[in-house]
Amino acid sequence: MLKGIEEKLYIISKKGPTIKKLETFMKENSGDLHTQHYLNLIAQRNLIHLLSQEPKTNREAQKKIIKFGKSFIKTMTRLDPGYSEWLGSMLRKKNEAELALLKMDLQEKKLDKNQFAEKSEVIWASMKEVENCQVLCTPASTF
Repeated sequence: MLKGIEEKLYIISKKGPTIKKLETFMKENSGDLHTQHYLNLIAQRNLIHLLSQEPKTNREAQKKIIKFGKSFIKTMTRLDPGYSEWLGSMLRKKNEAELALLKMDLQEKKLDKNQFAEKSEVIWASMKEVENCQVLCTPASTF
C-alpha cells in the first residue's frame, strides 16, 4: 500500500506538481497516512513552495502556507532540531504569509495601524531566526 502511495507522489512530482494535485493527494491519503508521515511532509513542503510562488496572492493561499508551514516546522524540528536551511526557508515563507495577511487586514480596516505594528513586530522578530539559519547554514567560502 505504502509503495503505491509513494508512487503516486513520485508521479505528481515528475509530471509537474500543482497545488490542486498535491491537495488532492493529501486528501485522498489522509485515511492511510498520518499527517506527520514523511510522504505527507514531502507533499506539504512542495505545496508550500508552490503556494509561495503564486503571482497573485489571496487570503486563502496565505492561510494554507501558514497552516502547512506550522505543521511542517512542528514535525521537522523534532526530527532535525537546530538551525538548518529547511527551517530558514519554511520560517521565511510562513512569516511572509503572515505579513501578507496582516497587510490585507490593514487595507480592509480589520486592524488599526497600532495593532498592525504590534503584530508585525512579532513576525519580524521571528525573521531573526531566518537570518540565523542563513548565517549558520551557509557553507564557508574557500580561500
